[in-house]
Amino acid sequence: MTVYLRTYRLSMVLLLVVIAFATVFSTAAVAHDIHIGVLAHRGKETALRMWTPTAAYLARTIPEHRFEIIPLDFNQIGPAVGSGQVDFVISNPEIYVNLEAQYRVSRIATLKNMTSKGAYKEFGGVIFTRADRKDIKDIHDLKGKSVMAVEASSLGGWTMAWREIKAAGLDPYRDFAGLTFGGTHDDVVYAVRDRKADVGTIRSNTLERMSDEGKIKREDYYVINRQKDDGEFPFAVSTRLYPEWPFAKVRHTSDDLAESVAIALYKQSADDPASKAAHLEGWTIPLDYELVHMLMKELRIGVYKDYGKITIKSVMRQYGYWFVTILLVLAMYWNYLLRKRVRKRTLSLQQELEERRRLEQQLKLLSEEALVASEQRFKTLFENLADPVYISDMSGKIVAANAQASTELGYSNEEFLALGILDLDAVHTTPEKISEHFGNLSKFKAMTFETIHRRKDGSQFPVEVNVRLVDFDGQPAVMGVARNITERKQAEEERLMMEQQLLHTQKLESLGVLAGGIAHDFNNILTAIIGNADLALMRLNKESPAVDNLQRIEQSASRAADLAKQMLAYSGKGKFMVESLDINKLVEEMLHMLEVSISKKAVLRLNFTKPLPAVEADATQIRQIIMNLVINASEAIGDKSGIIAITTGCMDCDDSYLKDVWLDENLSGGLYSYLEVADSGCGMDKDVMEKLFDPFFTTKFTGRGLGMAAVLGIVRGHHGAIKVYSEPGKGSSFKILFPASGRPAEIFNGESDRDEWRGSGTVLLVDDEETVRGIGTEMLKELGFEVITANDGRAGLDIFKSKDDIAFVILDLTMPHMDGEQCFCELRRIKPDVKVILSSGYNENEVTQKFVGKGLSGFIQKPYRLSVLKEAVKAVIY
Repeated sequence: MTVYLRTYRLSMVLLLVVIAFATVFSTAAVAHDIHIGVLAHRGKETALRMWTPTAAYLARTIPEHRFEIIPLDFNQIGPAVGSGQVDFVISNPEIYVNLEAQYRVSRIATLKNMTSKGAYKEFGGVIFTRADRKDIKDIHDLKGKSVMAVEASSLGGWTMAWREIKAAGLDPYRDFAGLTFGGTHDDVVYAVRDRKADVGTIRSNTLERMSDEGKIKREDYYVINRQKDDGEFPFAVSTRLYPEWPFAKVRHTSDDLAESVAIALYKQSADDPASKAAHLEGWTIPLDYELVHMLMKELRIGVYKDYGKITIKSVMRQYGYWFVTILLVLAMYWNYLLRKRVRKRTLSLQQELEERRRLEQQLKLLSEEALVASEQRFKTLFENLADPVYISDMSGKIVAANAQASTELGYSNEEFLALGILDLDAVHTTPEKISEHFGNLSKFKAMTFETIHRRKDGSQFPVEVNVRLVDFDGQPAVMGVARNITERKQAEEERLMMEQQLLHTQKLESLGVLAGGIAHDFNNILTAIIGNADLALMRLNKESPAVDNLQRIEQSASRAADLAKQMLAYSGKGKFMVESLDINKLVEEMLHMLEVSISKKAVLRLNFTKPLPAVEADATQIRQIIMNLVINASEAIGDKSGIIAITTGCMDCDDSYLKDVWLDENLSGGLYSYLEVADSGCGMDKDVMEKLFDPFFTTKFTGRGLGMAAVLGIVRGHHGAIKVYSEPGKGSSFKILFPASGRPAEIFNGESDRDEWRGSGTVLLVDDEETVRGIGTEMLKELGFEVITANDGRAGLDIFKSKDDIAFVILDLTMPHMDGEQCFCELRRIKPDVKVILSSGYNENEVTQKFVGKGLSGFIQKPYRLSVLKEAVKAVIY
């Protein structure tokens, strides 16, 4: 018996083990992910941070399932429940009531919200504003104010407040200045704080929570319609209290799983990480949500939007039998009346039909008369149109035309009607082209195109033709209206020419700015080179072997200075040494240089007009024009024999002549001296001529291009113009026009002043270039002066204020921080009789215009020699 009992007990133990394992494996086999949808009223990231620990808690408590939090905004939560994406849902009470009615969800628990003052199963709404808003004290003050709520379906964030506002007699959608929704409770608080809204509505404890978190100061906000504190709910509220958020199961979720989840939630302690993350003490049995139903009924929102309305469906449900009976009686009576009316109407229609036949006869007669009148009006209009109108058959033969058509083309009406389209159109000159054109017209019904018409005398003119298919005497035909567009074409050509000139000018301006800047810096460097060489030559014995090297340095620096002048000429600021010049004499001085610069097979011929009116120009720049044009002419001739002719002359140019020139910048008519360089070289086609003066464009060895951009810049700086004539294979001619000055040409002996004059006193030298300050100091000391230097205008002013014995100031024009013009004005303000010599790489005419009438004592242009500096200083002192 004992053995039997032991065997029986062992069998039962094994059976229980097997059942346990079977249960575990069975449960594991059916385990699946459980999705909990959560209303993300404070943003999805916050929702995940708050509720993910709850999913972890449920997974620990119910290990056979995995739980996942799905954050959903106000617009997503309904569709997610309806489509079965979630198995449980945590939301505010208003959304829960809607979900309960729409999708039959059922609550299994209500949360106990943990706050800084304890745990609560109820909450309310808060209507608030800034504490400094003295104009808003109660709900009635909300009229005409801007209000921001959380969401339209947020219970604590809007609908609780809406119920109280409505009870006060206000309609938010009528009486507010504006009603907007911020999305989260925190955002509404920030909006009121930042004055983006006058008033906000949020759930209770939001202001206290944000204050505890350090996000706001509680005393900065005023609660409107604050309810009396009953001692049970410690937070400021503006509304009645409603049950807290429910935890609900979705319809497809099993009751067993819902029971397990409910039990786990009831057991969740306040110390559990899930409770701390969600700021709650735990969960309790589901509360009664009738208060929420009453609120939604009053506001007619959600599932109660049609509450109390009388609908067809409700009426038919109660009175359907009587409605059907009455409708049957009415239908029978209507049928009787309808048959009676049909008989009466049939008799009336027969009488109307007879009357219509009689009227049609009368209309036919009237139509024939109207047709005749219409044809007469068309004929009158056709004949009196200002544009030529013609009609041709589909073969192109003209069958009708108005008087203007024959008159404009020089034919009589009889002659014109004997012609075809081929006789008029100078473009569509073959039957095949006419057929192709008419074929396109058959496809598109109407067309507009441009072509050339030919008159009887053979002359041609452009026309715009509008053609369309018409019916002419019962046959298909083409009617065309031809408008002479000669004036339009001329206007378009003038516009295109002006656009090309404007584009070219803009290109030159952009590169001119760059060239001017480079030349300015280049002149500063050359000032140091030339000045040092000049001082060294003065200090060395003439027998020194270094003298020859220094003279070469001076010569190279002088050529570099000329190059800087060319760059300034290109920038339009190149008239450095303006004088009255005789172009004939200038060419004669360059003759030897020109002869050695051209091809040995090219012959140079001079055709001078004497006497030639002088021009106001810079000799160096004019030499550059002559050299560039002659070298280009030589390259155009190439290895072949040819002639380069340099011609000078004088002509009276009117506006029509100056219209077709390069650089037509509002030049006025008058007397112009010109320099013309012509060659018998390869010439240029139209494409090359259009790009002739483009910077960096070249056709070296086959045409023009080398240095032409610089030529254009020099001519522009002298307010001149360029005429270009060229054809491929027939050579080219460039005529440079300069305004005649009316003054005789000036003659200079070129001898430098070699006197031993020396000055005394203190000089302030202001220049941002260290090299210029260095050589300027040595030159001034060589002349007997003590020198104080400054590297910009501000430093110069500071020194000038501290020194009372400064004899004069040499001031650079272009400097950082404070330029020469600003510094000059401040110096004059400090000492009105201060003597200032302005120094710049730009020409005197361009620079000194800014200082007219301001008391400028002198000007010296960079780069300068010691002798030039001495003369400028002497002129200021004496």
